[in-house]
Amino acid sequence: MRKTIICHLLFLISIFSYQNYSWARNWQLDPSLTIQETYSDNVRLATSGQEISAFVTEISPGISFSRRTARNELDLNYRMQNYFNAGGNDSYDLFHQFQFDSKTEFSRNLLFLDLSSSISQQNVSDIRSANDNISGGNNRTNVTRYGFSPYWTPRFHGYADGELRFRYEKLSTDRDRNDSASIANTNIITTNSALSDSETIEESIHLKSGWRFSRVTWAVNFVNREQTRERGNDVVFRHTDGLVRVHLNREFSLFAQAGYSDNSFQGFNNNRNRNGFFYTFGGGWKPSRYFGIEAGFGNNTFVTLKLSPTRHMKWDVTYRNNDIGTNTGSTWESHFEWKTRRATWTASYSEETSTVQNLLSDARPFTQVDATGQPVIDPVTNQPFQRDISLPTLVDEVFISKRGEISFSYRTGKTDINARVFNVKRIFQVSGRKDDVFGASADLDWRFTRRTSFFARSSWQKRDRKGSSLLGSATNITSTVNNSSNFSDNRFDFSLGLIRRIPFRVGKNSRMNARIEYRFLNQTSDSEFNEFQENRISASLQMSL
Repeated sequence: MRKTIICHLLFLISIFSYQNYSWARNWQLDPSLTIQETYSDNVRLATSGQEISAFVTEISPGISFSRRTARNELDLNYRMQNYFNAGGNDSYDLFHQFQFDSKTEFSRNLLFLDLSSSISQQNVSDIRSANDNISGGNNRTNVTRYGFSPYWTPRFHGYADGELRFRYEKLSTDRDRNDSASIANTNIITTNSALSDSETIEESIHLKSGWRFSRVTWAVNFVNREQTRERGNDVVFRHTDGLVRVHLNREFSLFAQAGYSDNSFQGFNNNRNRNGFFYTFGGGWKPSRYFGIEAGFGNNTFVTLKLSPTRHMKWDVTYRNNDIGTNTGSTWESHFEWKTRRATWTASYSEETSTVQNLLSDARPFTQVDATGQPVIDPVTNQPFQRDISLPTLVDEVFISKRGEISFSYRTGKTDINARVFNVKRIFQVSGRKDDVFGASADLDWRFTRRTSFFARSSWQKRDRKGSSLLGSATNITSTVNNSSNFSDNRFDFSLGLIRRIPFRVGKNSRMNARIEYRFLNQTSDSEFNEFQENRISASLQMSL
């Protein structure tokens, strides 16, 4: 961990070194401190009869920094979690959460540089998933990510507009692949389950017709993404396509599209990747802003319908049947949104081929948004839940993912209500494992006085696994555990509490909150060794200066 922090400090120094702006303007610096005492009756998330209770003390200083100028956007968040007696064994644990994102414009509307970095903790296995760093310590790993992406957006005198981008990203964990680790001191042993350290290099070229083209428009795209893994098999996604569209009038258009797909990754089971040349011919009709339809036919076919009957509603749905590409056969994609002054409904469905490395690359330890796109921030910790428990076990496999989600958000002057239902199906291309995750959650925040609010949060998640051992071919189960490849877990999480804002004035943005919370976590399973239960009571004080 010391090496990781030194690397990030050097990374930040290199970031700030090229800035020549006056840092005394357009910036905001917010230090914070969280002090919390938690009692857990099963701090290791152990099975029945092996529970250990403990009082856990947390002292976590943090800092957030943001800057906005005409040519630079920068956001930095850091928190140092200090836990005392987290494992119930008088130990001291130190964790870092870090997130940095920066966008700099070196030449106006022409040359840019994006930088990003993060440190977070994630569950190694999805068998016994913890929400935070207090419980389930043996199923945890630090995930470190950093990368940069320079890009050029040339304009060719109205004949063409483009973007040429290079992206590099390094992702690593601190769990050695050759080590064995017990999960929460149970009889489940995992070996070789940790994710390989990986490097991703991506080159992309996007060109499209400029303003001089009106009747006939065109576009050319090339994307080459290569993911090199330290111990696993490398993955390559490569795609090239070109499009020419003829606008017959304001309502009708005809188009022709052709390209080549050249992907390379290990896959033996349910592999829907097929490389080769593809083509599509079709047309579109858009009589008004309320309705539009487009269809294309060839060895890759599709139909897209767009509806917007009112200013409150938008709905896009696409059906594809591809012979070439990563997701061959029939696939669907849809997004629905209904917005009113206080309420927002959204529904979405997508199918894609991805990796665990890609999922972790998109994760942000300090940023989460609701159905309206607004940040969801815990008023005490100043960050959302630390982990996404719907993530799969960290393995080196490409998988096909099918995800559907419905969410609802409602806001009044004193009450916020959020609800979500989702379903994720994953088919792993090497082990053949099939995961089916179905979940639902609901949150309520009620500010019943000017300084006091009540909150209640609940979530339920069911995970069905079929087709391989518990963690794929890289898992060993001791003789006391049923070595079945098919099993089902049900996980229920509920919490409620009070938050009290305390008058506190040091600086312009200073605030102090006190919170008391009760939390209940219960998991049932086909295997008794995957079952656990935890009751937790915590009291905390959070200050932002």
